Amino acid sequence: MYDNLKSELARSNVNSYMLAHAIHKTRQSVYAKMKNESDWTLREMLEIQSYLKERKPERAELLTLDYLFKEE
Repeated sequence: MYDNLKSELARSNVNSYMLAHAIHKTRQSVYAKMKNESDWTLREMLEIQSYLKERKPERAELLTLDYLFKEE
């Protein structure tokens, strides 16, 4: 699930530990959310979007919530 998010994390060289730290969650919580076993909160989604925009400002315009959290 969340193929676009996974791709953007890879492009930004962000691993699950880094993502969990950035949004103040545990890695287990991030894993559950990535597997769609648990829902992302809007706050978490916005934090991830902001974090990725900081890491890859040249891709900022592409990093919409609709794009990042599109379920495939």
